[in-house]
Amino acid sequence: MQYLDRKKLVLDIATEELEGLIVNLHQEESSLEDKIYVHSKNLPVYNQPACRYGLNSSQLKMLLDRIIVISISNGINHWLAVNKFFEDIGTRYNIELGFKLQIEDLKSEIQELRKEREMELQ
Repeated sequence: MQYLDRKKLVLDIATEELEGLIVNLHQEESSLEDKIYVHSKNLPVYNQPACRYGLNSSQLKMLLDRIIVISISNGINHWLAVNKFFEDIGTRYNIELGFKLQIEDLKSEIQELRKEREMELQ
């Protein structure tokens, strides 16, 4: 009878270990499902540059790598550098775009003034 008791004890221990493993697998499955959900929501963000502008993942990676190399050479934390890069794009690009429009307006105005001057000279 002792043999059967020990055998039962061994089987109980193995069962507990397997049940613990099942719990861990369920947790891992849930975690993976969460990651799949997050990545499926982010996927259109990565696909948009490729579809709209012809950028592929290697070009986006190259851009990130360049930002990181520049941040390292300047002794800046790369997370801060990436954030600063995008902030600068947002602010400086709008400023430059605004100046370009202003420059075009001024060029048109200069042309009009030249035409008026030519007409007055004639």
